Amino acid sequence: MVAIAVNTVIIKPQLQRYGTLVVMGWYYIIGLLITAPFFWKYIADTDFLRLPLSGQAELAYVLVLGTVLPMYLLYRGTEKLTFIHTALYRYIQPVVATVLALVRHQEQIDRTNIIAGVLIFASIILVIREANLRGFFSSVQAPSPTPDGRSRKRP
Repeated sequence: MVAIAVNTVIIKPQLQRYGTLVVMGWYYIIGLLITAPFFWKYIADTDFLRLPLSGQAELAYVLVLGTVLPMYLLYRGTEKLTFIHTALYRYIQPVVATVLALVRHQEQIDRTNIIAGVLIFASIILVIREANLRGFFSSVQAPSPTPDGRSRKRP
């Protein structure tokens, strides 16, 4: 979690300067260079063209919809949103994944899941409380303009 928090803070200026696709490209290139020595043997031994079409489709689904698209959306949100919003999104991801797994009967709840869920919601509450103490949410809402284009004053 510390690495994710540091990444959330460090990556935003890079995203604003270079854009989501450039940062993601470098993210995957650097990740490939770091991890390739550990998995290259398995990739070289696998004949992907001999996989059945359903296996190729499943692999493409996992790579594109399970990895690239969520990372793009996360980085796009990080580029456009504030740190607080991005952190809240990242905290809630494991909860949503667990609920979806429960719905599909692929997961069973045990004490570890319950403790993890409580810790996640406690961290969300702490983030929101800290944001409220700093006046974050009150400063985010801009006054809505009137029909003639001038800003309305808040009461």
